[in-house]
Amino acid sequence: MSHGRFFYPVFIIRGSSLLTASSVSADEGGTVSATKLIIAHHDSVADDTKQPFVIQFPDNYSPEKSYPLLVYLAQQLPKLDSTGPFRKPYFKIHVGVHGILTFPGLADADIAAAIATMKRDYAIDDNRIFLSGYSAGGSAVMTIAARHPDQFAGVIPLAAFGNNAFLDSLYNLPVFCHHGQHDWTSAIDNVRVYFQQLRAMGATALLKEYPDRGHSVGPPENLHDWLMAQRRVERPQRVLHRCDTPAQGKAY
Repeated sequence: MSHGRFFYPVFIIRGSSLLTASSVSADEGGTVSATKLIIAHHDSVADDTKQPFVIQFPDNYSPEKSYPLLVYLAQQLPKLDSTGPFRKPYFKIHVGVHGILTFPGLADADIAAAIATMKRDYAIDDNRIFLSGYSAGGSAVMTIAARHPDQFAGVIPLAAFGNNAFLDSLYNLPVFCHHGQHDWTSAIDNVRVYFQQLRAMGATALLKEYPDRGHSVGPPENLHDWLMAQRRVERPQRVLHRCDTPAQGKAY
């Protein structure tokens, strides 16, 4: 394996989830009640290992319905007993990316593999897949979203924005950033400048500032309604796509 920058335009998925909908308890009507986190695995094309990710099921999950998917890039995967019931109408998965969030090429590959595994095992709505991450994870998902704006319905960076995302490529991809005004790790002034640029070019961009918080925003406010209102733009009227390699030079 070389030690340069990695790009993976093609993803091969061979792994399978440890637990699927059929192994989660269901009532007589077929509705699944999943109140705990469930571990699944995808095969990483970076080093050919099985990488775990954690699934949270929608409230009153039914295999007869399709659901949105929120992909959260995590420094550490949550413990299976660390949260209560997930009362949301969408799937949420926590992807660990080998524990390395500052390498967007690796994050890009692992996120694509985890999404492909979810699509294989569950009914995922292709038009409502979202990215989110905190701090370094937020910066990484912004870079990934700008590389593949045609694959997602929105991106939600938390306490971060990053310096490597091509803003032009986000014209058709809604951004909802949550940031503390007292954040000295990722300065709020930098984020404000990025959002001024996004709005100036006509992009759909929201910045939620938290006046009493620093480099921690907790559970984002007003996220649910925003997320459920978004859909992937399949045929945009205007496209300006910038990239840093020829392999990423295609969108829509």
